[in-house]
Formats: sequence, structure tokens, C-alpha cells
Amino acid sequence: MRTKRGPIPALTGPSGQPAGASDRVSRAKVLIPRDRSRIVLSSSRIRTSRACDPCRQRKAKCNGGRPACIQCDGLAIECTYSEQKRTLEQKELTLLRSTIRRHERMIQLISARPTNQDDDTIDDPTDSIPSQGATKEIVPVAPPSQEEAPPSVELHYPESLDQALGELQGQLRDLHQIYQVVHDCDPAVLPSVVETIRRSASVHDAAMHLDQQVSTQRPGVTLGRVQRAWLSRLSGKAELVCRHPPYTVTAAEKWTSVVDSPVASHLFSLFFVWDNPTWHLIEPSVFLADFQSGRTQFCSSLLVHAILFFACHYSYDLEKPWDRREEMSIAKRLFREIGRLWQRDKDKACLTTVQASLILGLFFNASGKDKIGTQYIYYGGQMALQLGLHLPSSAVFHSDSMAEAKRNHWAHKLIACGIYDVQSSVIILQHDAVYKVLMPDRITMQLGRKPSPWKAPPENYFSQEEALFSDVNQQWAPYPFTYPTFKPYANTGVFVRRNLLILINDISSFEAQMPHRVDLPSWQQGTLIHEKLLTFERTLPIVLGIGRNKTPHNLCLHLYYHMAVVNLCGLFNSREATTTKETIIAVTQFDPQQVLEDAMDAMATIILMYRVCHGWKSLPVVMVHYFFVIGLHAASNLRSSKWREVLVSCVSGLWHMGLAWRICRPFLRTIQLVLSTGTDETLIPVEAQSILREFNEKLWTQQEVQSVSANYVVHHHHPTRDGLQGGAFQGETLENLIRAFDRLSTADEQVSVAA
Repeated sequence: MRTKRGPIPALTGPSGQPAGASDRVSRAKVLIPRDRSRIVLSSSRIRTSRACDPCRQRKAKCNGGRPACIQCDGLAIECTYSEQKRTLEQKELTLLRSTIRRHERMIQLISARPTNQDDDTIDDPTDSIPSQGATKEIVPVAPPSQEEAPPSVELHYPESLDQALGELQGQLRDLHQIYQVVHDCDPAVLPSVVETIRRSASVHDAAMHLDQQVSTQRPGVTLGRVQRAWLSRLSGKAELVCRHPPYTVTAAEKWTSVVDSPVASHLFSLFFVWDNPTWHLIEPSVFLADFQSGRTQFCSSLLVHAILFFACHYSYDLEKPWDRREEMSIAKRLFREIGRLWQRDKDKACLTTVQASLILGLFFNASGKDKIGTQYIYYGGQMALQLGLHLPSSAVFHSDSMAEAKRNHWAHKLIACGIYDVQSSVIILQHDAVYKVLMPDRITMQLGRKPSPWKAPPENYFSQEEALFSDVNQQWAPYPFTYPTFKPYANTGVFVRRNLLILINDISSFEAQMPHRVDLPSWQQGTLIHEKLLTFERTLPIVLGIGRNKTPHNLCLHLYYHMAVVNLCGLFNSREATTTKETIIAVTQFDPQQVLEDAMDAMATIILMYRVCHGWKSLPVVMVHYFFVIGLHAASNLRSSKWREVLVSCVSGLWHMGLAWRICRPFLRTIQLVLSTGTDETLIPVEAQSILREFNEKLWTQQEVQSVSANYVVHHHHPTRDGLQGGAFQGETLENLIRAFDRLSTADEQVSVAA
């Protein structure tokens, strides 16, 4: 049975009248009043900067109320707040800064005292510093107040003012070291660093303990430093950086005392990933096998130190790539050891001495000391001939084990081609390359010519089929990164480079026989060499195509080919002809100037491709010369937007490589001189201007001018009356040219330069 309800009370407005019409009264709803005490104001939901300890433990919301928050007050529990770690760290840093400032004031006071004053007149014990044998030293604690009496410690006064100043400076260095450790250390290890300071009995003990502690926590020149900077500082993805070096060793103590195994693994990986694939001077498997076992057939202390020293120039800190002090510190120690080992082993005719000599030659060439570098390369080439490395078999690679004999036979083929490659590439590419530079009266640059010790390529080499089979399942990644990856086909590249080097030797022989005035037979002979170069390019294996294989070493191979074309064309462009060149070009269908322009354009495209694919990471050292040649050509063609972009790429590439290789500095200076001579400044890209301006202000000094020692020869071509180029050369070395230009540019500042 349905019960009857009473009438629903009418809703009234502020005036007491019905709020709605009578037909809607029956459908109106009753407003239920709520308990206002349970409604939380919106202001209480604001996130507080600091929660109390009980709320942090229970992971509950806290309003940060003092002396008790709402949560603790409602639960009737004690509400406590502990001091933040950041506040404690700030107190420690403030304390260290105040101690350092106090010691600096004390040094100023001591330095201001007259030198003839007797040290016994020091009455205030707080003005003297305890000696090393004192029972107590200054520790990083809060300084005593004015009312506190000085500690009752027996103080040993120094015998002289110089000794007191030296001791004070030593303690200041310790304090500064502690401050730097606290300032630079990872926040995750800061509590342990602070605890070490608190447990130390003195400032010196704290600095010594921290030095040991931080040396284990900061990896230094290792992959661990890269990983830490990439993950913590740069917030990079973990999968994009290597977890382990691809060439890991554990027996560094057998060969060197300068670096340990983690550092050696990192440096070996940089060398075998970035530079060795260009030349293949070292076969990694045989070298690392002997390195681990301690055998000396393919490994020696001299070779180990040479590789590690060379690889230091490829290492850098991701966080501060411009700061190479740590790498250069290791490199200096390695170089001192190389000097000792070279005097001991240079007369020992063995494979490792040959390889170390060639690596040192490459280093000196890349350091602007190619006069010395060429001597090392010739020395290694001559010793390789004595060992018979150019022959089908050599006792150097002999082994009684069948498996090792097969491995060593393959290593012999690879290393012999590498030795021939280094001699031909460095001595021909660097010493026969002709670089055209547009300046008033025309300037052409080339290096002094010298024949290669090896007159022919090695007789022991592998076929294209063997190379392709050995390249299966190989991958290349830009260590210390894991991306991008490519199939390198490195052994196929070695086979192809051997054929290219034969053509380059033909160009060198042709130049030696070429008359000063080019006749038709010489032009025809050059045309045949150019046709061979075109055939070489057309018959390249597909796996080495520039659109398919973008590894740095394959791009360098293509740059090498185009450089050979530029060298050949430069021989004709720098000489007069017995008849008009137009007539000879019509007969031979070979226009050197047009072919040179096409080769330069192709090299510029490869430079831009390299920058897009790899950036300026650890660049192969041979890129120095390509940046220089293309940069000079770009400086002469700034009206084209492409060449302006190429100029920026070459200048920035030389700048990055100049942090490690000193030859980049005179190269940059040369480009700067070209741009400053008759070039419209509005066409020079802003990026290139800023780089060259900083280079001129910070790197290029009078000392750099005096240290240039390169065999690059600059030829001045006198223009004839009808505007054509003359055939007479006036040769000047690059160092003389740069010094002459710098004398002109600093003529108004001769006093300041001399000072």
C-alpha cells in the first residue's frame, strides 16, 4: 500500500516569494546542506616545497604546516622536519669558501710584511701556520668566534718567511682541491665525499683521501666518462651509447705503466674504429691476441705506446669537448715513454717497429711537422723492404700452427697493403697535390715531392672475392655511440684502394716526366690516365657506392679518388701549352679546368654528406687535408650558396680537428688570409666569420707562426700581359707565406708582438 507524502515545501528566493511557477513546484529538488568542516580549501592543495618526515614516509600529502601539519595533527603523531641535503651541502660549501678566503687574507698579510723582519717577532699564534710535523692542522670546521680563545696547541714556527708562505700555499691548494671535488662531483656521491672530509684529521688528509676516492669515481679517459656524461648530464638515451668498448683488453700492465686496462680499451677502440680502417696498418686480431698473451710477434711496448698516444687525439669529454687537458696530459706521458722506447728499439728490424714508425710519421704530419713525419714514414718503409713485407711471403708472419699460419697470412696481405697505402697516400697525396687558390696574381699550393720507398704495390694481396667474403656480417658503429650502423666492407675498400694507388703512382711518374710547356703527346698521355680514373670509378663494387655505404672510411676513399683527379688536372692548369689549350682540348676531348671543377663539386657534396651523417665526432686524420683543399676552393666561390655552406663545414671541421691536430691551425690561417684578400665580406657566412675571429683571437699567436714547419710549397704564377697565366714559378713554403702575411698584418703592432 502506497503511503501519502506531505506537501513539498516551496523554494523561496531572497525576497521570500516562490522561486518558480506553481506547475514546477512539485518537481523541484531539495538542497541538502553539506558539512562545511569536511570541505578542504583549494589553497591547501598547493604543493609544498618541503613535507614533514612522517608524511614523506607514508607518502601522504602534507601542507608543510609548522609546528605540525594537518595530517600529523589529525593522526595525533609527532610532526618533525629534518634538514635538507641541499642545505647541508650549501653549508659545507660556504664553510670551505670562508676558509679559503681566510687563508688568502693571511697570504696577503704575510706577503705584505717586510722581508728583513725577524720571524721571532710574531707574537700572535693565530698568524703562524703549523708545519707538517705539527700535532694539529687547520680542518674545515666553523671558524672560532671573536670571544673564543685560540686552541692550546703547540705551534712550530717556520724558520723563514718563504717556508711559511710555501706551507700556507700548500694548504690553500689542498683546500682548493677539496672545494673543486665538492663542486664538481656527482650529486649521487656527494654524501660520501662529505663524510670523507668529516672523517679526515687534517686538510691534507682530506685532499689525499678525496683524490683517491674521486679517481675511482671519475673514470677519466674511459668509456665510463662518456656514459656518465651522456646519461646524467646530456640526458641521452642509454641504448645510443656503447656499454662496453668493442676492443676490450685486460693486460695493459704487461706493456705500459702510463694507463690501465679500461683506459687502454677505450683508446684502442677509438683507434681501431676511427683511424685504422683508413690505412689498416694494424690487424686488430693478431695485435690484441699478442697483447693479451704477452707475445712480441705482433705487439711491443713501442707499438702499444704509439697507438695509445695517437688515439689520445681522438678522445674528448662529451660534456666539454673543447677541454682536452686530461687527454693531452696522458699523451705527454706516453710521448716521453715513446722517446725512451724509440731509442731502444729503432734499430730492431721487426714489424712492430715499422708500424710504430709509420704511426709516428702520421702524427707529425698531422701536427704540422711533416719534415719530421716524412722521415719517420721513409724509415718505416725502408725497414719494411728489408723485412720483405712486399713479397708473397715473409718470415715475420711465420707460425708452426696451421690455424695461426692461415690467420697470419691474411694479416700479411692486409698490413702490406696498409704500409704501401700510408707511404703512397701521405707522400703522394700530401706532396704531389696541387691546390688552386684564387688570390691576386694566382697562387697554387703543393708539397715538396719525394719518391715513395716502395716502387710498386705489394705482391701479396687478396682478391675482390676474398675481400667480399671476409666482409660478410661485419658492422661499423661510431664508437662510443651505437648509432648509426653501417656495413663497412673494409677489406673490399682495401682491395679498391690498392688499385687507386697504382693510378696515383702513374700520376706521380707522369708529373716527373712532364715538360714545363705541355705539348700534345703529354696532353694525350694525361687523357689516358684520366680515362683510367673514370674506369676505376665506373667499376667500383656496388657495396662501396656512396649512396649505399656512408662509413667515414668509404667517404674518404671517394674523396681520395676525386683528389687524384684534381691533382692530375692541376698539372695542366699550372703550365703553359706549346699551342693554344683550346685546340688541344678540341683534339683530346679532355678539359682539365672543367674536370677539376666537377671533381671539386663532387668533393664538396661528400663533405656536406659527411657532416650530415656523422657530424664532427672523432674524424679520421686524413680529413684534415680534404677540409683544407675544399675550404680553399670554397673561399674562391662564395657567390654560390652551396659553396658558402661548404666553407662553413670546412672551417668548422678544421676548428674541431684543430683542438687535437696542430696542422689545422696554419690551414685555418691560410683560409683566413685568402678570405681577407679581395673577398666581399658580405658573402662570407656569419658562422665562418665567428669561428675565424675566435681562432684569430685565442689560438693564432706569434708562437704559432714561429712553430709552423710544413713542406707545403706555394707557387706564385705571374700573369702575362694578355692576362694569361705564366709558366714561371716562384716557390715559397707555407710557413714562409704565413709568416710574410703575418708580418704585414702585424706591422702596426710590432712593439706589442715583440714584447
